[in-house]
Amino acid sequence: GKAWFLFTLIVFICSQAIMNHLNTGSGSGSGSGGGQGEAKGNGGSSEGGGGSRWRIKDTSASGGASSEPLIPEGETAPYVVIVGRCGDGGAEDAFLSLPLLVTLAEAMPGGGHATLRLLPSAPIVPRDAPVLCVVRSVAAAADGEGSDGGGGGGGASCSKYDFVCNPEENPFKSSEHPEKEAEEHLARGRLEETIWALEAAVQRSSRDRDWPSHFAAWLALGRLYTDLNADTLALRCLNKAAAVGDAADDAAVAVGAQPPAPVRRNALLLRAICLLNEAESDTLAEVSACLELWLAAPGGGAPVAPDGSGSLEERIASWRVGSPAAGADAAVAHGLLHLLNQREEALQAFADALVAPADTTSAFGAPARMATKWNMLGAVLANRGRHAHALVAYEQALALQPHYPRALTNRGIALRESTDPAAAAASYAAALQLIPAWASPVIWTMLKQVVQEHPGSDGSLAEAVSQKSLARLRELLGPGLPKHPPDGTAAAAATALREIG
Repeated sequence: GKAWFLFTLIVFICSQAIMNHLNTGSGSGSGSGGGQGEAKGNGGSSEGGGGSRWRIKDTSASGGASSEPLIPEGETAPYVVIVGRCGDGGAEDAFLSLPLLVTLAEAMPGGGHATLRLLPSAPIVPRDAPVLCVVRSVAAAADGEGSDGGGGGGGASCSKYDFVCNPEENPFKSSEHPEKEAEEHLARGRLEETIWALEAAVQRSSRDRDWPSHFAAWLALGRLYTDLNADTLALRCLNKAAAVGDAADDAAVAVGAQPPAPVRRNALLLRAICLLNEAESDTLAEVSACLELWLAAPGGGAPVAPDGSGSLEERIASWRVGSPAAGADAAVAHGLLHLLNQREEALQAFADALVAPADTTSAFGAPARMATKWNMLGAVLANRGRHAHALVAYEQALALQPHYPRALTNRGIALRESTDPAAAAASYAAALQLIPAWASPVIWTMLKQVVQEHPGSDGSLAEAVSQKSLARLRELLGPGLPKHPPDGTAAAAATALREIG
């Protein structure tokens, strides 16, 4: 009727106004996918430093993305948006409402873009109404890649990586050893500088034709993005570190360079973990295929099995039982398969990874990755509703690696579920202190939701969130780390595992 026509007209006018606003500026964007509570992003410039070439697609008429961009190829735009319709309410079809899109746009001044995974409480406009929503991952929409207009973004086939820092402006471009500078910045919690330094290491090693260092730099960059909760970007780096199909590094392929065996194995296992969130279609099939590559990679110690000798899971299980050399990596791989099949045995597999013998050549056997294993165990516990035990695991992770945004964010979620909003807000704020601005919009949204539910007595916390004042948040909330952290020793870890049960 008239009311519905007026509503549609108003939304259309608003959408045009916002699109006009979005079509000005350069170098930032947003995306939407089908999970929850996960922030991802990629910021800065593409080759040449002028911003990525992004497409805005219209799905309002057909329900599927058209092949024609609404902005000319080669033009820059600050946000990738799509005009569409609300779906059936499923996670993959949950479209942002106009007010939330405006909030997101205002939260992202020029220079960054991110993939947004919607929270369950995100406001949705009435079904079948034309709305503006954020499309997939920015890099998948760039240069015509992935033009199906789908929802996930950043799957196994995505090979494009746009450097966060313009190579010509990278402050580490003249460094003799940018990878060492990356380690120093990482130890201080200066994660954006760590990204820049690792990008410089990728570029320098390519110029020098130092291919072992080149693949190692891609692996380190991918690992860092997993710590930042940026699995889409991690996949792009890990694809290059593992030289996976069309995603392999062009410069290395041109000279026939291959990654060292340990680098490739570790990249493949990390890639399988990222595919839990970023698979393009069949998660079980894609993760399993990646684990098959990992298991068959030379030098890992897995027995070579004749064709038809058992399923992937049976071979990994047999290896774990028959060889102590299987170690933490095999336990993690087994845990992934248990997760995908929704089995309780996943908990035991990830706990086994924590107590496996140290192995500095493996992805998860190195002492430096102990925090990652605690975080993974915490996530498995949280997904089973065991938030108190998840907090024990996250506190172990943060005792070992205080500058760990993924663990801080996960801890905030668990604290919110445990009805401790002040501590949840502090944990989110601590994550925001560490991550680059382009990776922050989702965590700001999570923090804002906590504060709206529990605004406090004088409104100062809500004001600090509204102003996005990290200094004021730290003043009000404190550092956001556990007040009585475990000491990180083996004895403390054993006590925590007993407490978790």
